[in-house]
Amino acid sequence: MLLEGKFLVSENESAKISWIMLIGGSVIIICVMLFGHPVLDFVAVFAIMAGLFYLDTYHFIPKGYNNRLFFCLLSVLSCYSWSTFLHFYASNKEKKKIRGTFSRYLAPSIVNDLLKNPDKVRLGGEKKNITVFFSDVRDFTSISERLTPEQLTLCLNKYMTMMTDTLFEHNGTLDKYIGDAMVAYWGAPVDLENHPYWAVKGALQMIDKLPAINEEFEREGFPLFKHGIGLNTGEC
Repeated sequence: MLLEGKFLVSENESAKISWIMLIGGSVIIICVMLFGHPVLDFVAVFAIMAGLFYLDTYHFIPKGYNNRLFFCLLSVLSCYSWSTFLHFYASNKEKKKIRGTFSRYLAPSIVNDLLKNPDKVRLGGEKKNITVFFSDVRDFTSISERLTPEQLTLCLNKYMTMMTDTLFEHNGTLDKYIGDAMVAYWGAPVDLENHPYWAVKGALQMIDKLPAINEEFEREGFPLFKHGIGLNTGEC
């Protein structure tokens, strides 16, 4: 050190610079991550780490500083990793909430679209052109009088399961059940191109599948189901 004129600075000075680099790098990456842009976060964390390494190697070390560079880099990387984990956890929680809420009412393809675009789930009204579906079982009162509650529940479950599955297969959205009736629609909450076509196609499929349900009912000695379906397209 005497021959080259390079002397180590005091440990206190090195520690002070180490703390400045550690806190400064951590604060910068936290501020960058507040923008919520994953690509920017990824670029920023490596840019900060490279900057700290360059600063320590080519500026402080030649001046005799013995900085704790490892802990500075570790702090920046830890802040980035922890924030990324929290963001992933929150995003995953939101997706589970959307899936749990809508999977009973929407076709899987629509649920997946909502998961990719959560901003489509919002409160408030929106005027849209949609196709609305109504169906009910004909003479349901007389059918219910001929069956026990358990038998009626079994018949309704089989019938409604077929109707709902067919609805979802054709990108429809279930609104509600009203006893033996079902209300649904196409074109909301996610836009669906040519929704009247999908509604008519789905309704025809329900009509075509009903005989298979009635065959089961006939084998069990239950009354046969007949249903009426109504569709209407317009502004809602």
